[in-house]
Amino acid sequence: MKARQVVRVAAAVFLLMEATLAWADSFTNSPAWWSSFPYPRDVDMNFNVDPAGPPSGSGIPGATYAGTGDPTLMLSDSITLSGATQWIPPWTAFTCGALGVVNPGSGVLTGAAAANLGNATCGRPLHLWVEMICFSGIGTSVDLDVAASGGRYSVATLGAIMGGDLYPEGCWEGFMPVNGASFQRFNCEYEITPNPGNEQVVVSFSAAHGAFCDAACVLELHVATEAATPPPSPRLAAPAWLANGGGLRLTVVGEVGANYEIQASETATNWHTLGVISTPQGTNSFTDTGAGTNRLRFYRARCAP
Repeated sequence: MKARQVVRVAAAVFLLMEATLAWADSFTNSPAWWSSFPYPRDVDMNFNVDPAGPPSGSGIPGATYAGTGDPTLMLSDSITLSGATQWIPPWTAFTCGALGVVNPGSGVLTGAAAANLGNATCGRPLHLWVEMICFSGIGTSVDLDVAASGGRYSVATLGAIMGGDLYPEGCWEGFMPVNGASFQRFNCEYEITPNPGNEQVVVSFSAAHGAFCDAACVLELHVATEAATPPPSPRLAAPAWLANGGGLRLTVVGEVGANYEIQASETATNWHTLGVISTPQGTNSFTDTGAGTNRLRFYRARCAP
Protein backbone atom coordinates (compact mmCIF):
# COMPACT_ATOMS: atom_id res chain seq x y z
CA MET A 1 0.00 0.00 0.00
CA LYS A 2 1.12 3.57 -0.31
CA ALA A 3 0.47 7.11 0.79
CA ARG A 4 0.56 9.97 -1.66
CA GLN A 5 1.59 13.55 -1.32
CA VAL A 6 0.00 15.53 -4.14
CA VAL A 7 2.53 18.26 -4.77
CA ARG A 8 0.84 20.24 -7.50
CA VAL A 9 1.01 23.85 -8.55
CA ALA A 10 -2.37 24.96 -9.87
CA ALA A 11 -1.29 28.37 -11.11
CA ALA A 12 2.12 29.95 -10.81
CA VAL A 13 4.55 31.82 -12.99
CA PHE A 14 8.24 30.92 -13.01
CA LEU A 15 11.08 32.92 -14.52
CA LEU A 16 13.83 30.63 -15.72
CA MET A 17 17.24 32.18 -15.48
CA GLU A 18 20.59 30.74 -14.61
CA ALA A 19 20.43 29.38 -11.07
CA THR A 20 23.14 28.18 -8.80
CA LEU A 21 21.71 25.78 -6.23
CA ALA A 22 23.55 24.28 -3.32
CA TRP A 23 22.09 22.51 -0.29
CA ALA A 24 23.71 21.24 2.84
CA ASP A 25 23.46 17.54 3.65
CA SER A 26 21.36 18.27 6.76
CA PHE A 27 17.60 18.75 6.54
CA THR A 28 16.22 22.27 6.27
CA ASN A 29 13.39 21.24 8.58
CA SER A 30 14.50 18.26 10.68
CA PRO A 31 11.97 15.65 11.90
CA ALA A 32 10.79 15.82 15.52
CA TRP A 33 11.89 12.25 16.27
CA TRP A 34 13.15 10.47 19.38
CA SER A 35 16.38 9.84 17.46
CA SER A 36 18.65 12.56 16.13
CA PHE A 37 21.26 12.95 13.44
CA PRO A 38 22.86 10.70 12.34
CA TYR A 39 19.69 8.69 11.64
CA PRO A 40 19.75 4.96 10.82
CA ARG A 41 19.32 5.94 7.16
CA ASP A 42 20.18 9.39 5.83
CA VAL A 43 20.37 9.51 2.03
CA ASP A 44 20.65 12.89 0.29
CA MET A 45 20.15 12.42 -3.45
CA ASN A 46 21.09 15.16 -5.86
CA PHE A 47 21.13 14.42 -9.54
CA ASN A 48 24.26 16.06 -10.90
CA VAL A 49 25.16 12.65 -12.32
CA ASP A 50 22.78 10.08 -13.77
CA PRO A 51 21.62 8.03 -10.75
CA ALA A 52 19.48 5.45 -12.56
CA GLY A 53 20.38 1.79 -12.79
CA PRO A 54 20.45 -1.46 -10.83
CA PRO A 55 22.18 -1.68 -7.44
CA SER A 56 25.86 -0.92 -7.95
CA GLY A 57 27.07 -2.19 -4.58
CA SER A 58 28.32 1.29 -3.70
CA GLY A 59 25.07 3.22 -3.31
CA ILE A 60 23.14 5.53 -5.60
CA PRO A 61 25.51 7.52 -7.85
CA GLY A 62 25.82 11.12 -6.66
CA ALA A 63 24.06 10.51 -3.32
CA THR A 64 25.49 11.58 0.03
CA TYR A 65 25.17 8.98 2.78
CA ALA A 66 25.30 9.95 6.47
CA GLY A 67 23.20 7.27 8.25
CA THR A 68 24.60 4.87 10.81
CA GLY A 69 23.33 1.88 8.83
CA ASP A 70 24.18 3.24 5.39
CA PRO A 71 27.56 1.51 4.92
CA THR A 72 25.76 -1.84 4.80
CA LEU A 73 22.27 -0.92 3.60
CA MET A 74 23.43 1.31 0.72
CA LEU A 75 24.73 -1.73 -1.13
CA SER A 76 21.24 -2.58 -2.43
CA ASP A 77 20.02 1.00 -3.04
CA SER A 78 19.02 2.00 -6.56
CA ILE A 79 16.90 4.39 -8.62
CA THR A 80 14.64 3.18 -11.42
CA LEU A 81 12.99 5.37 -14.05
CA SER A 82 9.76 4.58 -15.86
CA GLY A 83 7.58 6.14 -18.55
CA ALA A 84 8.96 9.34 -20.05
CA THR A 85 11.13 10.16 -17.02
CA GLN A 86 14.71 11.02 -17.87
CA TRP A 87 17.85 12.33 -16.29
CA ILE A 88 18.25 16.04 -17.08
CA PRO A 89 21.93 17.03 -16.94
CA PRO A 90 22.93 20.42 -15.51
CA TRP A 91 22.02 23.11 -18.01
CA THR A 92 21.62 26.87 -18.32
CA ALA A 93 18.40 27.15 -16.30
CA PHE A 94 19.39 24.58 -13.65
CA THR A 95 23.10 24.44 -12.88
CA CYS A 96 22.29 21.21 -11.05
CA GLY A 97 20.90 18.02 -12.56
CA ALA A 98 17.34 16.75 -12.19
CA LEU A 99 15.01 13.83 -12.82
CA GLY A 100 11.73 14.51 -14.57
CA VAL A 101 9.65 14.79 -17.70
CA VAL A 102 10.21 17.32 -20.48
CA ASN A 103 7.54 17.54 -23.16
CA PRO A 104 8.55 19.53 -26.25
CA GLY A 105 6.09 17.59 -28.43
CA SER A 106 2.34 17.15 -28.00
CA GLY A 107 -0.19 15.68 -25.61
CA VAL A 108 0.75 14.74 -22.04
CA LEU A 109 3.87 12.85 -20.96
CA THR A 110 4.04 11.02 -17.66
CA GLY A 111 6.63 9.00 -15.77
CA ALA A 112 8.12 8.23 -12.38
CA ALA A 113 11.42 7.91 -10.54
CA ALA A 114 11.60 5.38 -7.69
CA ALA A 115 14.33 5.40 -5.04
CA ASN A 116 14.58 1.84 -3.72
CA LEU A 117 15.96 1.88 -0.18
CA GLY A 118 16.57 -0.87 2.35
CA ASN A 119 16.27 -0.78 6.13
CA ALA A 120 17.15 -2.93 9.10
CA THR A 121 13.99 -4.81 10.06
CA CYS A 122 12.52 -4.75 13.55
CA GLY A 123 9.17 -5.33 15.21
CA ARG A 124 8.30 -1.62 15.37
CA PRO A 125 6.77 0.62 12.68
CA LEU A 126 9.14 2.60 10.48
CA HIS A 127 9.22 6.39 10.22
CA LEU A 128 10.33 8.06 7.00
CA TRP A 129 11.13 11.74 6.56
CA VAL A 130 11.31 12.96 2.97
CA GLU A 131 12.50 16.38 1.89
CA MET A 132 11.97 17.15 -1.78
CA ILE A 133 12.93 20.15 -3.89
CA CYS A 134 10.99 20.17 -7.13
CA PHE A 135 9.94 22.31 -10.08
CA SER A 136 6.53 22.39 -11.75
CA GLY A 137 4.35 24.98 -13.37
CA ILE A 138 0.96 25.50 -15.01
CA GLY A 139 -0.05 22.27 -16.74
CA THR A 140 2.60 20.16 -15.00
CA SER A 141 2.65 18.30 -11.68
CA VAL A 142 4.91 16.41 -9.30
CA ASP A 143 3.51 13.74 -6.94
CA LEU A 144 5.34 12.17 -4.01
CA ASP A 145 4.51 8.61 -2.91
CA VAL A 146 5.95 6.19 -0.37
CA ALA A 147 5.23 2.52 -1.00
CA ALA A 148 6.15 -0.87 0.47
CA SER A 149 5.91 -4.01 -1.62
CA GLY A 150 3.21 -6.49 -0.64
CA GLY A 151 -0.31 -5.92 0.62
CA ARG A 152 0.40 -6.45 4.32
CA TYR A 153 1.98 -3.04 4.86
CA SER A 154 0.08 0.06 5.89
CA VAL A 155 1.59 3.40 4.84
CA ALA A 156 0.21 6.41 6.69
CA THR A 157 0.94 10.08 6.07
CA LEU A 158 1.40 11.78 9.41
CA GLY A 159 -0.02 15.27 9.97
CA ALA A 160 -3.14 17.23 9.16
CA ILE A 161 -4.95 17.71 5.85
CA MET A 162 -5.02 21.36 4.91
CA GLY A 163 -6.98 23.14 2.22
CA GLY A 164 -8.52 19.94 0.88
CA ASP A 165 -5.13 18.73 -0.39
CA LEU A 166 -2.98 16.05 1.11
CA TYR A 167 -0.49 18.44 2.66
CA PRO A 168 0.45 17.27 6.16
CA GLU A 169 1.13 19.93 8.69
CA GLY A 170 4.57 21.40 8.09
CA CYS A 171 4.90 19.69 4.70
CA TRP A 172 4.95 22.58 2.23
CA GLU A 173 7.57 25.20 2.92
CA GLY A 174 6.67 27.50 0.03
CA PHE A 175 8.58 28.79 -2.95
CA MET A 176 12.35 29.09 -3.14
CA PRO A 177 13.36 31.92 -5.48
CA VAL A 178 16.95 31.37 -6.61
CA ASN A 179 18.39 33.82 -9.13
CA GLY A 180 14.99 34.29 -10.74
CA ALA A 181 13.94 30.64 -10.86
CA SER A 182 11.27 29.35 -8.47
CA PHE A 183 11.25 25.94 -6.82
CA GLN A 184 9.28 24.33 -4.03
CA ARG A 185 10.53 22.44 -0.98
CA PHE A 186 8.42 19.86 0.84
CA ASN A 187 9.08 18.03 4.11
CA CYS A 188 6.77 15.04 4.55
CA GLU A 189 6.58 12.31 7.19
CA TYR A 190 5.32 8.75 6.76
CA GLU A 191 4.87 5.67 8.93
CA ILE A 192 4.97 2.11 7.59
CA THR A 193 3.50 -0.71 9.68
CA PRO A 194 5.11 -3.17 10.10
CA ASN A 195 8.67 -2.25 9.20
CA PRO A 196 9.05 -3.68 5.68
CA GLY A 197 12.84 -3.83 5.54
CA ASN A 198 12.71 -1.96 2.23
CA GLU A 199 10.54 0.70 0.67
CA GLN A 200 10.21 2.94 -2.36
CA VAL A 201 10.11 6.71 -2.41
CA VAL A 202 8.39 7.45 -5.73
CA VAL A 203 8.21 10.80 -7.50
CA SER A 204 5.70 10.88 -10.37
CA PHE A 205 5.64 13.50 -13.11
CA SER A 206 3.13 14.82 -15.64
CA ALA A 207 3.81 17.48 -18.25
CA ALA A 208 1.42 18.69 -20.95
CA HIS A 209 2.84 20.19 -24.11
CA GLY A 210 2.22 23.92 -24.15
CA ALA A 211 2.44 24.11 -20.35
CA PHE A 212 4.82 26.62 -18.89
CA CYS A 213 8.34 25.26 -19.54
CA ASP A 214 6.85 21.90 -20.61
CA ALA A 215 8.65 20.31 -17.66
CA ALA A 216 8.17 18.79 -14.21
CA CYS A 217 11.21 17.60 -12.28
CA VAL A 218 12.81 16.92 -8.90
CA LEU A 219 16.20 18.43 -8.09
CA GLU A 220 16.87 16.91 -4.67
CA LEU A 221 15.41 14.05 -2.65
CA HIS A 222 16.58 13.60 0.95
CA VAL A 223 15.32 10.62 2.95
CA ALA A 224 15.86 9.60 6.58
CA THR A 225 14.39 6.72 8.60
CA GLU A 226 14.03 5.58 12.18
CA ALA A 227 12.06 2.97 14.08
CA ALA A 228 8.92 4.59 15.46
CA THR A 229 9.92 3.93 19.08
CA PRO A 230 13.30 3.45 20.76
CA PRO A 231 14.50 -0.15 20.66
CA PRO A 232 14.65 -2.14 23.88
CA SER A 233 18.21 -3.07 24.78
CA PRO A 234 18.97 -6.71 23.96
CA ARG A 235 20.50 -8.86 26.68
CA LEU A 236 22.34 -12.15 26.90
CA ALA A 237 21.20 -14.73 29.45
CA ALA A 238 21.57 -18.35 30.59
CA PRO A 239 25.14 -19.13 29.42
CA ALA A 240 25.69 -22.88 29.25
CA TRP A 241 28.64 -25.03 28.17
CA LEU A 242 27.72 -27.74 25.68
CA ALA A 243 28.96 -31.30 26.00
CA ASN A 244 31.96 -32.65 24.06
CA GLY A 245 33.47 -29.22 23.47
CA GLY A 246 30.44 -27.98 21.60
CA GLY A 247 31.02 -24.41 22.73
CA LEU A 248 29.15 -21.89 24.85
CA ARG A 249 25.43 -21.38 24.29
CA LEU A 250 23.89 -17.97 25.03
CA THR A 251 20.24 -16.96 25.08
CA VAL A 252 19.49 -13.70 23.29
CA VAL A 253 16.51 -11.75 24.65
CA GLY A 254 15.27 -8.83 22.55
CA GLU A 255 12.29 -7.56 20.62
CA VAL A 256 10.10 -9.70 18.38
CA GLY A 257 11.32 -9.81 14.79
CA ALA A 258 14.66 -8.06 15.39
CA ASN A 259 18.13 -8.96 14.16
CA TYR A 260 21.13 -8.76 16.48
CA GLU A 261 24.87 -8.97 16.08
CA ILE A 262 26.57 -11.16 18.67
CA GLN A 263 30.01 -9.77 19.42
CA ALA A 264 32.92 -10.98 21.48
CA SER A 265 36.06 -9.42 22.92
CA GLU A 266 39.02 -10.60 24.96
CA THR A 267 39.56 -7.09 26.35
CA ALA A 268 36.00 -5.66 26.55
CA THR A 269 37.23 -2.84 24.29
CA ASN A 270 37.97 -4.32 20.86
CA TRP A 271 34.88 -6.15 19.66
CA HIS A 272 34.40 -8.45 16.68
CA THR A 273 31.17 -9.95 15.34
CA LEU A 274 30.66 -13.68 15.72
CA GLY A 275 27.38 -13.78 13.81
CA VAL A 276 23.90 -12.34 13.34
CA ILE A 277 20.82 -13.89 14.93
CA SER A 278 17.11 -13.12 14.63
CA THR A 279 14.56 -13.26 17.44
CA PRO A 280 11.25 -14.03 15.67
CA GLN A 281 9.56 -14.74 19.01
CA GLY A 282 11.65 -12.34 21.11
CA THR A 283 14.32 -14.90 22.11
CA ASN A 284 16.77 -17.24 20.44
CA SER A 285 19.99 -19.04 21.22
CA PHE A 286 23.49 -18.53 19.85
CA THR A 287 26.46 -20.87 20.21
CA ASP A 288 30.07 -19.72 20.20
CA THR A 289 31.91 -22.84 19.11
CA GLY A 290 35.29 -21.19 19.68
CA ALA A 291 34.67 -20.10 23.25
CA GLY A 292 36.81 -22.87 24.73
CA THR A 293 39.97 -21.62 23.04
CA ASN A 294 39.98 -18.37 25.04
CA ARG A 295 40.95 -17.99 28.70
CA LEU A 296 38.63 -14.98 29.00
CA ARG A 297 35.97 -13.70 26.60
CA PHE A 298 33.28 -11.02 26.95
CA TYR A 299 30.03 -11.02 24.97
CA ARG A 300 27.45 -8.45 23.97
CA ALA A 301 24.43 -8.20 21.65
CA ARG A 302 23.59 -5.13 19.56
CA CYS A 303 21.04 -4.27 16.89
CA ALA A 304 22.20 -5.37 13.44
CA PRO A 305 22.32 -2.64 10.77
